[in-house]
Amino acid sequence: MIAAGLRRLSRRLSVQAWMVVTVAVFAAVVLTAVVVGTALMRQSVQGSDRLLRQTQPAQVETQRMADALTARQSGVWGYVLTGDAWFRGQEQDSRALFERADARLTELLGDGLAEDRAQVTERVRVWSEEVAVPLMDEPDRVAEPADMERGRELFARADGAIDDLDAALSERERRQIDDLNGLRTVRNQTLIGFAVALVGIAGVLTFLARAVVAQPLARLAATTRRVAAGGDYDRQLSVDGPVDVRMLAADIEAMRRRIVTDLVGTQADRQRLRELAGELDAQAAELRRSNAELEQFAYVASHDLQEPLRKVASFCQLLERRYGAELDDRAREYIDHAVDGARRMQVMIEDLLRFSRIGHSGENRRRVSLDATVDDALSNLETALTASGAEIERPASLPEIVGDHTLLTLLWQNLIGNAIKFAAPDRPLRIRIDHAPAAPPDGPPAGDGHQETAQDPQPDLWRFSVTDTGIGIDPAFADRVFTIFQRLHGRDAYGGTGIGLSLCRKVVTYHGGDIWVETEPGRRPEVGTRVSFTLSADAPHPPADRTASQGDL
Repeated sequence: MIAAGLRRLSRRLSVQAWMVVTVAVFAAVVLTAVVVGTALMRQSVQGSDRLLRQTQPAQVETQRMADALTARQSGVWGYVLTGDAWFRGQEQDSRALFERADARLTELLGDGLAEDRAQVTERVRVWSEEVAVPLMDEPDRVAEPADMERGRELFARADGAIDDLDAALSERERRQIDDLNGLRTVRNQTLIGFAVALVGIAGVLTFLARAVVAQPLARLAATTRRVAAGGDYDRQLSVDGPVDVRMLAADIEAMRRRIVTDLVGTQADRQRLRELAGELDAQAAELRRSNAELEQFAYVASHDLQEPLRKVASFCQLLERRYGAELDDRAREYIDHAVDGARRMQVMIEDLLRFSRIGHSGENRRRVSLDATVDDALSNLETALTASGAEIERPASLPEIVGDHTLLTLLWQNLIGNAIKFAAPDRPLRIRIDHAPAAPPDGPPAGDGHQETAQDPQPDLWRFSVTDTGIGIDPAFADRVFTIFQRLHGRDAYGGTGIGLSLCRKVVTYHGGDIWVETEPGRRPEVGTRVSFTLSADAPHPPADRTASQGDL
């Protein structure tokens, strides 16, 4: 009956609902234990405070009152019998001590034991007014036996009242101690009861969780494993239990049916995949062969093309030397144009051949000091630097990366050479090299190009920049400058083939980085053009298919 009821209940609740119920029951029991325990603890603390801070200090003050009253009586009779002033001082000090103890007792007890304290106050007052004060105020008076007897009687009554107060305080202390012991017993029994209840509830909830959650999940897992291990995809999954377990079983059953449906065409798909893999392998082999032939063609074509150009230039120059006297100025100009065109064609062929070869072999990749590459580039440009009067600013040291020393030297040489070529005629040329660690950017990072302090001595990516005070580049052409043979100025104004920045981009890409132009013409006179690029600190292999393809030529 109970099992059937649990099954019906488990079908209506999900695993999450069972977890909520479990946590709620535990939370209710724990909260009740905390509330009850806190109340009992508060009562125990309050009882201890009353005992330690009121009753027991009041007993001490009562004893001080008794001692002070006894000392005052001794002072009174000593002064009466001897007339010595010391006894008079003792009487006054004892009276002050009694009054302080009485005030402190009133502060501690408040309205408690009011009758007992009133009786003490009254009897002490009677003894003081009828015995002590008259005897102290009349030093020549002779104490009669009747006076002494009356004094002893009144003192005994006052002292007895103090003893009654002390007895009442002792009884109060005993009751408070008994109450504290009772509270401790109730508290301990309550905590033990809650602990037993928690253990019992945990056992019941564990049994319920196992019966309505764990067992259905275990049956579902066992059925799924049998299907997966034996390949029996026709076995239907059906599990009873919480609603979400049944929904999971239904989803797995739907997945099983989909798998069975998809398995029908698996063999044909595998065969088709094998055929496609073979075709891809053949295409890859053909592409490698085509690239090799294209590279060989570029090498041969460059040499075969340069030979006729050299002949054209040589024979034009020979024609000018032999028949120079017979030629007019227009003929000489035509010859100069022909020689210049042949030479420029030779330079373009050599640059194109150099451009096509970048990245086709990684055998020269090793750890390279960028300081050494900059030194080599500056050495190659020494004549141009001297003629331009350029001022070079560079960091004290540049990092080391894994790359090709020759290509990196070519990179610096092209960037610094461009800065020299496009110097502004109206201001001194300054070229600054900066570097800083950089995270891989989603796009060209913004910045002013100043060198930053490295937080990591060996970052994964370095950012470099070459900034000059030249004529600058219009932002509209910032992307076009990296296109091969793209020129923004006429050949009469600035020489070159328009391949320099394209070559720079290919070198940077070969080393796993990016390159871009930052320019602010007319807004910052001290900045003409800034070319920034990133280099990976450790890239043992060039990026695939980014530097060697048929598109190179």
